[in-house]
Amino acid sequence: MMKASRLRNEKGLSILEVLTAMLIFGMVVSIAYAMLFMALSIYKSVLIEGEMRSRGEAVFSSMMTELKDAIYVEDGEQGSRTSIRYIKRSADAARYLEQYEMTIDPDAAAGTNAIEVVHVQSGNLIRSLDLGERYRIREARLAVAGDHNAVQLYMLYGHRNVSHKEEQKEMIIDSRIPLLRMY
Repeated sequence: MMKASRLRNEKGLSILEVLTAMLIFGMVVSIAYAMLFMALSIYKSVLIEGEMRSRGEAVFSSMMTELKDAIYVEDGEQGSRTSIRYIKRSADAARYLEQYEMTIDPDAAAGTNAIEVVHVQSGNLIRSLDLGERYRIREARLAVAGDHNAVQLYMLYGHRNVSHKEEQKEMIIDSRIPLLRMY
């Protein structure tokens, strides 16, 4: 009788209780891991989207700065939808006006993938506005709007490498840039 009561009074966990506790702990850890992984994925997506937006805004701001002193704008050669020509006052006292051409080349095969500003008279590249090496322009249009006093810009851009699901984001800039003519 003594031996049986002694076995019943021993403190400890049975194998069934240990396995149940391990199963519950495993479920909690797997749910926590899934939530952490999802939170990291959302965080990375927000970072990518923020960087894309800031790159696009920087290029758009540079375009506005370039066009702010223009006094006249027209469609590029042969009515191209990806280039415009504009006239600005010259900084050189010997020349009164200068003509420039702004071109967007969304052709990734060409390798340029930038917005280029060329001085028409000399043919020199004045400035190149680029989204950076991680992004590329997929589709773009430049057009004269209004009475030759504004430029309509449409630009669709995204990551160069679209192999990862989170990098398949695209941004669109669809805006009108008014010319601030100062006579």
